[in-house]
Amino acid sequence: MQDTDGIDVLKKAKALNPEGTVIMISAFATAETAVEAMKEGAYDYIPKPFKVRDFKKIVRDALESRKPTAGVEGESESKSVQHFGCLVGESPQIKRIYDLV
Repeated sequence: MQDTDGIDVLKKAKALNPEGTVIMISAFATAETAVEAMKEGAYDYIPKPFKVRDFKKIVRDALESRKPTAGVEGESESKSVQHFGCLVGESPQIKRIYDLV
């Protein structure tokens, strides 16, 4: 990405939708950025290259974690609606991820 980094995008995404689920994907993964991403609210942090089956499992787990717990008071019906918010990128690899998701 030009003129920004993934942590900035994460912060903006969480500011726009604090309840949104964000999975960070980075070609420049470091332990420090992974820790920072998790502290900023990322659900997970995936370094490139990654296996599609691993990514699918993380997405599945993320969606599962968004399901309401049966019998929890105050849980609204609308929270059971599953969606995957703003994926950012235009590379052929991210377009493939859009298709998978």
